[in-house]
Amino acid sequence: MQHVSKFKKLTAKTLIAAVDFSKSKHSGYFTTYTGEEATPFEFSNTLKGFEKFWDKLQKFKRKCEFEDVVVSFESTLYPLYRKQRSKNASG
Repeated sequence: MQHVSKFKKLTAKTLIAAVDFSKSKHSGYFTTYTGEEATPFEFSNTLKGFEKFWDKLQKFKRKCEFEDVVVSFESTLYPLYRKQRSKNASG
């Protein structure tokens, strides 16, 4: 069995995908080590909703030629989004 480290080094080739789960609608957000980001979006708590999330993730990954994906779940989405927005607003 391969050991997977809980922490991964982020590089310019790493896509960061954040998901905030709720009962019926989830929120997704993609960003990069260098600050490029996708518009946050919602997807439903269904197979079709997951497929929407997966399709957006794959398209963003291909567009930016990422090699790795790190997924963050739950309460980390909103602070990450706010941090990124304030960084972008300040310059």
